[in-house]
Amino acid sequence: MRKIVGFFPFLPVLIFILAGCGTRSNQPPVQEAEISPPARGAALGLSIDITSDEILASFDYLHEVDYMLVREARWPDGDGIIGGDRLVIWANSPLRNFALISLSNEIAGENFIFVPGDTFALLNELSPGTAFVINSYISAGTLPMSGVTFIDENNVQRYFLLVQDQSDDFEAYRLIEFEAGR
Repeated sequence: MRKIVGFFPFLPVLIFILAGCGTRSNQPPVQEAEISPPARGAALGLSIDITSDEILASFDYLHEVDYMLVREARWPDGDGIIGGDRLVIWANSPLRNFALISLSNEIAGENFIFVPGDTFALLNELSPGTAFVINSYISAGTLPMSGVTFIDENNVQRYFLLVQDQSDDFEAYRLIEFEAGR
């Protein structure tokens, strides 16, 4: 017992010495590097947002899909989640064969790739003035499990991940373009 009691007077000195290790007051503070946001289809005028009455009123026509049906198809026994966000997607140029798709992923060598899966909703065209509304959308986990695909005005098939943004806004979504299978 005497050895333990004898150690306690030196404990504050030891903490003071260890706390001073590794700090240098003559160096400038480290600044975080600015990270540019990923591509979100801005060149196409492709946009996504959580619905509001104001946003929905700005469109002539709404195409709607209930994501609860997608979830029931993927998890027949139920995923245990009720509700979800109501999202709206629109574009400033006509997009042919616009579809809500499932995603899977693979590891090829050292690369992590996204692979388009099943089509859950398909429009012949998403044109300016119309919007695609996804009801009861749930973003499950870190990896996106859904996305959209379409053929653009240059006749190119494009793929976008539907990602819940965790950086600044709690309730924000992004469409991030990816190359299928690459």
